[in-house]
Amino acid sequence: RGAKAVPLSVPDPQVMVGLCNAIARPESAAIHARLLKERPHEIQPAVRRELRHDLGKVPHARTQETLVRLLFSEPEGVRVAAAAALGRFRIVAGTARALLGALDDPANRKRPIVRLSIVRALGELGDADALSRLHEIAAQRDFDVAGEAVSACGKIGKTDSIPVLL
Repeated sequence: RGAKAVPLSVPDPQVMVGLCNAIARPESAAIHARLLKERPHEIQPAVRRELRHDLGKVPHARTQETLVRLLFSEPEGVRVAAAAALGRFRIVAGTARALLGALDDPANRKRPIVRLSIVRALGELGDADALSRLHEIAAQRDFDVAGEAVSACGKIGKTDSIPVLL
């Protein structure tokens, strides 16, 4: 209270990346989430991608919330990085449900590389609740995404997926 926040302005992206790496520790997950939530316009896209990577190392509900939000509002490369990071959030409840929601986003439907990354993340999570949707995706015409869905079903390893895997 009583402290004045001053916007951080670092013209050199490498310096900013170094700063981001310095705060990329589990104990600073709240700092990451706040920085990305409250001041995203001040962070250059390359630095935002680096933050996504670092946030992926901190499987926590706050970082999950931030990464999920990025699946809906960021450039394609950042969406891909956020999906990949979420694939490592096995211990955070609701991650698969959030990724499935991101698949339905109209902007993501038009981005095969984002869909592929989300499907890959679902396979990494290993959540059997995603199987029915993965089975649907495996039957679609986009062969890259469909192939990734088949792979994800195999990683989840339930007998329900045997027809998809054959």
